[in-house]
Amino acid sequence: MEKKKNIFVRFFSCIGRGIKNFFLYLGFSLLYIIVNPFVKSKVRGKKNVRKDDEARVFVANHYEIFGPVAMYLRFPYKFRPWVIDKIMTPESVEAQMSISVYNNFPKYPMWFKKIVVKSLKNMMVFAMNHAKAIKVSRENFRENLITMQESMETLNKGVSVLIFPELSYTESGVGVFQSGFEHLGKYYYQKTGKKISFYPVFISKQEKQMFIEKPIIYDPNKDPNEQKREIVYYLRDKMLDCYLKSDCSAVNKKAKPIKTKRK
Repeated sequence: MEKKKNIFVRFFSCIGRGIKNFFLYLGFSLLYIIVNPFVKSKVRGKKNVRKDDEARVFVANHYEIFGPVAMYLRFPYKFRPWVIDKIMTPESVEAQMSISVYNNFPKYPMWFKKIVVKSLKNMMVFAMNHAKAIKVSRENFRENLITMQESMETLNKGVSVLIFPELSYTESGVGVFQSGFEHLGKYYYQKTGKKISFYPVFISKQEKQMFIEKPIIYDPNKDPNEQKREIVYYLRDKMLDCYLKSDCSAVNKKAKPIKTKRK
């Protein structure tokens, strides 16, 4: 009797999950249709993407919620994004989403912003799964070994990896980088003998454009520590150069991009 009861519980639980996922997919599709016309972002610099790359990693500035949405809707290359684990589950995504929603809707009442956050949190998790996001943890080293392994498997299949390495946002649109992602070059070469091309991508919210710059390619002949620093410096410097050349800096005259200090 207990066995039959468990079968029925599992059956109806499965039906419940199916219905929930259906409505989430319906809501996500509707949101895509609504948002798509408003996220206009041209891609510049596609000629810089080499056809003979052995593996590609795109590294972009986040620019709050605009960056990921623009990349998802407009970027012409297939990728899987690195996503912090705090927005991979409904329990933790609410706190993360609140920051972005509050910043993007400053004139709206608090009750409205709370409704938006609670309404979108489950859809956000669904979207991350739909994008086949690779989970990243800032605290758990063991979980990041899984991140590296999943990233290498993705690159081996010819799919690029997208990384937003910023710890914080600045007026220049390019924040301080969280290091660690550059280790992927070393690990991938050790496992496959192939070299990753790291591409800087600057996302301009004001100009509604993305700029793809020429890559820096992992060089196994260089000192590993020096190579890691060189990759981080190059990517961030290129993004800051894009900012200075764009109209964004003219719009925000008070912005002072942080120059990377080399040691």
